[in-house]
Amino acid sequence: MLAECPSCMQRDRGEVGSSSIVKIVSPRVLPTCVPGHPKPGASILFLDIDGVLNKHVSSPSIAWHPEKALLARLKRVVEATDCSIVLTSDWRCKDDLTLDIVLDFKCAGIKHGVLIGRTLISDEITRAAKIEVWLKEHGTSIGERWCALDDLPLEAMDRGHTMRGHVIQCDPGVGLSEEEAGAAIALLQWHSQ
Repeated sequence: MLAECPSCMQRDRGEVGSSSIVKIVSPRVLPTCVPGHPKPGASILFLDIDGVLNKHVSSPSIAWHPEKALLARLKRVVEATDCSIVLTSDWRCKDDLTLDIVLDFKCAGIKHGVLIGRTLISDEITRAAKIEVWLKEHGTSIGERWCALDDLPLEAMDRGHTMRGHVIQCDPGVGLSEEEAGAAIALLQWHSQ
């Protein structure tokens, strides 16, 4: 079942209606605003959540919501580059967490529809390889116009050197810094030229 996204009908968190009447809808649905294909000419930001939009200081099995300051930095990247986002985070494996991200983006003022998909869900290959698979499926429309924000060493995981020059590795104890946000903007703008 597909649900309307937050900007459409406020149904993604399982609640519909006014403050006095609330109808519960299954939270295990994907929003209709995640089309899965980039718009022509779009630049793509492959985004991890833990260690990038929150400070990864405890167990990775616990989902800590993104921090406002870190979301504001992401918003700056999105607005400066008009990029689309593909989730690479483990958050992409659970529809309710993906929906939480959509709502967190909305609350931070990040443009509607920026999240266009997520990488392959598999334990068989590395995160870098999952990005490569996504790029092979969609790469003809984006070319070199992409960047990955992650707290993992994606370049070290990459056997084919696809990641080289496209990865900004965040300190998981700090999250997305101002400098890293600026580097993502510069990288996406440079690749778009």
